[in-house]
Amino acid sequence: MSPCTKIAFVFSKFGPHARAITLIGSFCGASLSCQVLDSKRAFDLPDAQFGIFFGSQIQQRRDIPLEVDTAKQQLGFRILFGEQRKRPSHVAWDLDYPTKASGPRGPGNAPRAIRSGTASLPTGADRFEQRIAILASDPIGTYSIRVTVDGVPVLDRPFRLVSPRVGLNSSKR
Repeated sequence: MSPCTKIAFVFSKFGPHARAITLIGSFCGASLSCQVLDSKRAFDLPDAQFGIFFGSQIQQRRDIPLEVDTAKQQLGFRILFGEQRKRPSHVAWDLDYPTKASGPRGPGNAPRAIRSGTASLPTGADRFEQRIAILASDPIGTYSIRVTVDGVPVLDRPFRLVSPRVGLNSSKR
């Protein structure tokens, strides 16, 4: 049975009420499709990755060894937009990290430190990369990276800065 035949059958079976039922059904269908489009826009976020840059890839790790030599390790994040930006955008990031007073496990009641940065993304850009410097004075412990694009959070995740494993590649055990 074709769709037109089905509609004609509904009209003939339900008589004058068929139009009201059809209007209500089409209104509900239209409102549901609008909600689906709105939720898609709300979840149409860029792909954001954080970790150790390794060539053109990012190794996303929970534990990151403390290494201040950028020739050996570069830490940072990458945002992939999927398509070129139609307008300029503002990227902001915060690195929340422990202080000697707060200790390595978390904030507790002691204050933590925040290192922040911003950048402007020009029209036509389809990706953004930012290196995060690890200083020799940075303590071991739980860190958190938060990144926003035009005020919308795209990355918010913790990671642990750990001591480098001494002798990992050596033959002595």
